[in-house]
Amino acid sequence: MCIIGNPPYTLSSTNKGKWMEKLLNDYKKDLKDKKGRVLEFNDIFNCSRIIVALTETHKIMQEINQITIE
Repeated sequence: MCIIGNPPYTLSSTNKGKWMEKLLNDYKKDLKDKKGRVLEFNDIFNCSRIIVALTETHKIMQEINQITIE
């Protein structure tokens, strides 16, 4: 599953559409399944890849913000 944007830290949403409700329910279930589980190598590897991608994205966004349009 892929959640785009920041996850709802309160595990709720003002968007009550069927799609959003299913997404939140799947997210909650995924969290419950992981609770108490020891992180495996692949978990840590994937998190590090995400951190690198976010860091690079931040650098690119800063460069884009420096561009002036005349």
